[in-house]
Amino acid sequence: MLNEAEVKYNARSLVSTWLDGKKDVRGLCFKLTNDSDGSKDTVGCTINNCGDELARVLLTNNGVYNLVELYGTVGGERKLLGSLDIK
Repeated sequence: MLNEAEVKYNARSLVSTWLDGKKDVRGLCFKLTNDSDGSKDTVGCTINNCGDELARVLLTNNGVYNLVELYGTVGGERKLLGSLDIK
């Protein structure tokens, strides 16, 4: 069983690292992928709740997805800001 407080702390830290030094980030979203069945989902977030959304996704979908990617628009360009393999 996952420790909820630990997952939240680690998710916030990870997102903070991904966004460190980025200016004017907009349109944040997580793309969730399950390679085994090809399913994909997208979860929108804001700069203020991004870490909490990642934690929620990890806690409520434990074992459903194997890849989480954070995308956002920085300086008018859509970019992959970070990714996490979940095994």
